[in-house]
Amino acid sequence: MFYNSAQNASNMRGIINTGNQANKYNEGEHYNSDSSLDTGARKGFIRKVYVLVLIQLLVTVIIGYFAYNSPSFKKTFASTIPVILISVALMVLSIVIACCTDFFRRFALPIYIIFTILMSLMVAIAISAYQSSVVLTSVVITLVIVVGLTIYACNDGLI
Repeated sequence: MFYNSAQNASNMRGIINTGNQANKYNEGEHYNSDSSLDTGARKGFIRKVYVLVLIQLLVTVIIGYFAYNSPSFKKTFASTIPVILISVALMVLSIVIACCTDFFRRFALPIYIIFTILMSLMVAIAISAYQSSVVLTSVVITLVIVVGLTIYACNDGLI
């Protein structure tokens, strides 16, 4: 009886290991993060993330600059109703991103664009409400840091 259970376990390992894709993480084998395929995938991922963050910050600076210099923007968004509406929209969008992964994967670009614009509007409302150059300066400083990190990451300095 013990022989049969050991033989069945051996057969199961054979099924796992002899399929079209061998299980690379079997007994005693460890994940090797230094493989060449893994490095290429990491480089692509890092570049994609930095470019997306750079685009988001550029949109935020443009909308923030417009809000800082536009009296009509200040009049339109001075009340709390736009802030509440944008906050609710951001909350719903965050729930969609977190919970509805299939929907998010299907419509990733439009959701990404809407999220970027809504978040930029929230920063712009903060800039227009307080009439302070400190907020706009912090956005520009953040943009400069992200541009520097993006250049560093894209020139293979990070990996």
